[in-house]
Amino acid sequence: MKIIDIRLTPLFSEFKTPYVWAMGKNLGQTTILIEVETDAGVVGYGETAPTMTSPEAIHTLLLTAKTVLLGQPITQIINLMKQLFTQNFGHHYASQSHPRIGNIAFAGVELALWDALGKSVGLPVHALLGGKIHDTVSFMGFVQGDSTEEVAAHAGQLVQDGFEVIYLKAGYTNDKDMANVEAVRKAIGNKRLRIDPNEAWDLMEAQVMINKLAKYDLEMVEQPMSAIAGVPALKALKQSCSVPIAADQSVFTPEEAHAMCASGAASLLTVGLHE
Repeated sequence: MKIIDIRLTPLFSEFKTPYVWAMGKNLGQTTILIEVETDAGVVGYGETAPTMTSPEAIHTLLLTAKTVLLGQPITQIINLMKQLFTQNFGHHYASQSHPRIGNIAFAGVELALWDALGKSVGLPVHALLGGKIHDTVSFMGFVQGDSTEEVAAHAGQLVQDGFEVIYLKAGYTNDKDMANVEAVRKAIGNKRLRIDPNEAWDLMEAQVMINKLAKYDLEMVEQPMSAIAGVPALKALKQSCSVPIAADQSVFTPEEAHAMCASGAASLLTVGLHE
């Protein structure tokens, strides 16, 4: 079972409503569909993660997949991914160069490889990885809106739609964050509330804001500070507030996950497929 073709198709999806977050407002997002075809006629599918990184830059990186993977066996996925990272970054560990860009670009390739392998042997991918853990996976209600009134109204609607976990973006102005969290808490009652400032705060601001927001019974605050601040800064924050801290952009490699857990710098990790 060898790889005979890799096809890349950029796809732009316009959002039903604008995506509002600490870094601005987005009307849509480009992902790149990745198709891996084997000599048995099997096609595996994957896609890159939506990202603020230039789709053209991601596409250029993905073109190297053809030179690396064509003619190779579909069964050697770990080795194939090591070759792909080495070709682009000089080492198979993404952490040696730029884990965000590397993982965002190549996660879709790995997904397509696993999909093709699973189809080739007639098994779902979870069976190849040791078996499924859950029959279903729940999803959070993702609050959107420009104004505090819009945010509160949407949060209330998400509760009516049956969501048990409400996820709210933060990292705007401190006054707007306080108003949004207060309004959303009123709108959702005792449902679980998480906020994500998307790395918008420094350590001192994060300490002040999280301690002020603690009265609204936050389940967690996701990546309040830049990942560049490092594990020590996140640990200092965790030790100075009562709300659990989640690491997201700080963890893109197994080594980073180990360091975060071993240090006690975060209460939990939030990991996407592209990480």
